[in-house]
Amino acid sequence: MERSGNLGARDWTKFSMYMLTAAALWILSPVLYLWTLYLAYLTNFVALLISLIIPIGPQLYYAWIIWNNTGTLANLYPILCGVWLAAALINFIIRVRIESKA
Repeated sequence: MERSGNLGARDWTKFSMYMLTAAALWILSPVLYLWTLYLAYLTNFVALLISLIIPIGPQLYYAWIIWNNTGTLANLYPILCGVWLAAALINFIIRVRIESKA
């Protein structure tokens, strides 16, 4: 049984992954939000208002539109949306495991 002040290798790995995904979310969230607002601005004013209020729905919409227009997911906006989603899921899973131990 480990003492609470001494972290094992697994705990350091979890902590490192948690901090890495938190940093990715911290950086990607405003970038994607502003990029979505820009894409909505190019569309029309109503889309801009909706994107200001509910950012996740329009992010998925514009990722879908870019994918359909280009025929590939290998574009920066859909890739960043996927990275954000993966980081959010990993961060959530690690946080739940850490809190269940406490």
